[in-house]
Amino acid sequence: MAAHADLGPRNPGGRAKRIVRWFACRDAAETYQPEKTNEILPIGTASIPFDAVLKTDALDARQMLASPPIRKCSTSVPAGFLAGNLRLNASTTFDQKILPFRLVCTRRGLMCCFSITIHGSPFIMELTPSQLQSYEREGLLFFPGVFDDAEIALLQQATAEIAAVDHPSRVMERDGATVRALHGCHLSHAVMARLTRLSRLLRPAEQIIGGPAYVYQFKINFKAAFGGDVWKWHQDYIFWAKGDGMVAPRCVNLMVYLDEVTEFNGPLMCIPRSHHHGMIDVEAARGKGGWQDNVSADLKYSLDRETIARLVGEGGIVAPKGPRGSVMVFHPNLAHGSAPNLSPWDRTMMIVTYNSVSNVPVPPGEPRPEFLVSRDTRPLAMAEGALAG
Repeated sequence: MAAHADLGPRNPGGRAKRIVRWFACRDAAETYQPEKTNEILPIGTASIPFDAVLKTDALDARQMLASPPIRKCSTSVPAGFLAGNLRLNASTTFDQKILPFRLVCTRRGLMCCFSITIHGSPFIMELTPSQLQSYEREGLLFFPGVFDDAEIALLQQATAEIAAVDHPSRVMERDGATVRALHGCHLSHAVMARLTRLSRLLRPAEQIIGGPAYVYQFKINFKAAFGGDVWKWHQDYIFWAKGDGMVAPRCVNLMVYLDEVTEFNGPLMCIPRSHHHGMIDVEAARGKGGWQDNVSADLKYSLDRETIARLVGEGGIVAPKGPRGSVMVFHPNLAHGSAPNLSPWDRTMMIVTYNSVSNVPVPPGEPRPEFLVSRDTRPLAMAEGALAG
């Protein structure tokens, strides 16, 4: 069983970070036989070398318990060292060689959980080969807890500031009072601009598209409590191909959850593997004729019931749910949509679309506004560290 890593609590300055590591334990049945699933066994310590902890897929529970504790020390981490999706820089150190752990009995067997505090240079998100393969196969990836509470609070504050300004890039719901979407926020707000350059988003985007990237589109989709309307089933790429002249789907969406997403507040529903069908050409719906037709509840290009039924029959439906700060990565041809939000909880999502610098579209006519299609196609310079900079 492969190890799983996620980001734990971090301070706003980004100086110290905690990695939580889970491993399957070999010989688990011979070591412990707890009767209750998820029973937490006593905390212990183990003198397991840090590289073994971060690299191995399975640890011997008996060996760990038999290992005599040793003095705590600080050990350097090799440059480019991979810990799950987090590549650590050369100056990074961790503060324990005696590693406290818990043994937890789960339906998958006995699991060992280590908590390691990291000091030094920030993390860079790095997709593993298996994750890149999963993205190609399924059309999406999901990572909980990529941004911490302080960073999300900063993004929420920036979002509220932008939403308060009456501007053509602000789209309202049918009631005329509820904000539906904001566009081009990176052009007007420094926090949003820095977000697009953070390695936690930009590096996976570059890996997926195969080279340097620029921000093609930046939007925030609101789904307000009690008032957030439907987003019909659709693919994104058809809007960019027909409206902007994008030749190929050499782009990727990275979505940041600004609110907790549950089954109740209109989660984004996706049809895995639907991107393998390429762009599904559909007839444009009759609308007002402006760019607003691309972002209203009555989308210009939406997939019909028969198509959706066929795609779901092949790939099913998933709706990635998770805490605020989670990140979802999805293909521009992945079929997706969301139901109205009838719950008392907001569901706000920020979506950065990165395009390859070799895939710059040539509009077939009058180009859409810059807040919908960025004119600056220079490759982004990657930024590390916390969102606050």
